[in-house]
Amino acid sequence: MNQFLKFCLALALLPLAAHAVELTNADAVLNFALVKNTTYDSFAATLSENVNLPTKKMQLTGTIAFKRPVQMRLETSSATQHTLMVIGSDKIMWQEVVTGGQTRVMKMDWQNVPTNSPATAMLKESFSRLDPQVQLAKARERYTFTLLPATELHGQRMYVLVGELRPEIKLAQQQGPVFVSNGKYYIGQQDGFMHRVEESASTGSDPVLAVEFSDLKLNVSLADKLFVYQPAPDTKVIDMAQMVLKMMNRQPPPPTGGN
Repeated sequence: MNQFLKFCLALALLPLAAHAVELTNADAVLNFALVKNTTYDSFAATLSENVNLPTKKMQLTGTIAFKRPVQMRLETSSATQHTLMVIGSDKIMWQEVVTGGQTRVMKMDWQNVPTNSPATAMLKESFSRLDPQVQLAKARERYTFTLLPATELHGQRMYVLVGELRPEIKLAQQQGPVFVSNGKYYIGQQDGFMHRVEESASTGSDPVLAVEFSDLKLNVSLADKLFVYQPAPDTKVIDMAQMVLKMMNRQPPPPTGGN
């Protein structure tokens, strides 16, 4: 009987023993994180964001609730601005911005946005990045990662990945100012979630952007009403889809062949 109990105990401890072994290379960490994130249908967290660009410096805090496929409620506050962004199952994105006592409300209906607009392509790219799994996949496309020594954050041991922008990505960005060439990702060894992301202009420099999630709750039940936005009565709503259409109509036609 004692041998049988020891055998059962050994089986029970196998997953723990396997989990206790830290991964030793960046690819293994990314694979682990991508697989773990497929198991999360929702999450809620407190977030903080620091922007440190030559032309813009800002600190903000807020909360985020995310539910697959792409529903999100993001509410943030800075010293001068309060912003609420809501994306519902109808694929309509609402953004309410309060600055200096004035409120602006913008609406983007993804069903009515032209697909051949560069602005639309950029917005849709941002839209897809709301999913943590997509963020990880995009990071892998952008950076060549190296695994640094682990650290502690929010009571969990973290894998630390530092990435150098891939040459082909640098080449594609040569037409404009490139503020970001390095990325640093803190990934939980237990949950595989990105708890902190830093982007820097060069190795060793201060981050130009740092985003951190705390009080994280995974696979949490989120009420449908969180992802529904109703503008206040008599609010003037700026229709971003219509603005994109107007901008495209004002653009000159493409050049034709011949003399």
